[in-house]
Amino acid sequence: MAEITRIRARRGAGPTVFAVELDGEPWVVVDEAALLRLGWHDGLELDDDGRRQGEHAARLGATERRAGRLLAGRPHARRELEAKLARTAGGGPAREVTRRLTEHGLLDDAAYAHRVATRRLAQGYGPARIEADLERAGVAPPLIGDVVHGLERDAVEDAARRAAGPAPGAGSWRRLVGRGFPPDLIEDVLGPT
Repeated sequence: MAEITRIRARRGAGPTVFAVELDGEPWVVVDEAALLRLGWHDGLELDDDGRRQGEHAARLGATERRAGRLLAGRPHARRELEAKLARTAGGGPAREVTRRLTEHGLLDDAAYAHRVATRRLAQGYGPARIEADLERAGVAPPLIGDVVHGLERDAVEDAARRAAGPAPGAGSWRRLVGRGFPPDLIEDVLGPT
């Protein structure tokens, strides 16, 4: 058995978390919800199972906070976020956190894929580049196919025209191929070579 000897609030830029000492030594950091759910207080005796529960709650809390920071920076696909979280938290907590985020609608690969496609078109990239970006993020192939095949040809042509620039020259064909536009569309935009 071990005793919780101190619980101290740590306030910072983010949510308040609590540093917990066990037998006078720093042990874990948990959020308020975990602290209440576990029923922890100064003087509480913990057996091995109680310590494991606390360590699991601390890992999940740290993983959730990291997921929040990552998602605040930019949207992520589920597999992409899970891989980033797993690097520091391990596979189990990463899967659990991404599952919860998905259940609560905070991770949605379809919405993510459509956002990426819209943003990439606006940046002057074509369908092949969008497909590659979505594959790298871990979006499921059927969803990638739906998104890429659902791109409006006019929007893709507009993106190719922007990428070609105001005075397309000899390098425009290579640039458009490199940006992921198909040859038939490039020919429509630039004319036959």
